[in-house]
Amino acid sequence: MSLSLTPEEQERLAAQAAARGISLDALVHNMLQDAAALDARGGGSQDVPILPAWRGTVTAPLSREDLYADIR
Repeated sequence: MSLSLTPEEQERLAAQAAARGISLDALVHNMLQDAAALDARGGGSQDVPILPAWRGTVTAPLSREDLYADIR
């Protein structure tokens, strides 16, 4: 498997690996495992509230009633 990264991405990942005291390969392997585990749990989306999408421009301060349906 290969992964195309920009030089900036490579430097950032190498710095993260060095800070943790592991190889770049180990860092990427750990990141892939963490992403797979998160995906298996449903991406953590059950903790994220679904907020409404507003059309146009909001012209007044928003209240809790504007954001959450549990008050109505």
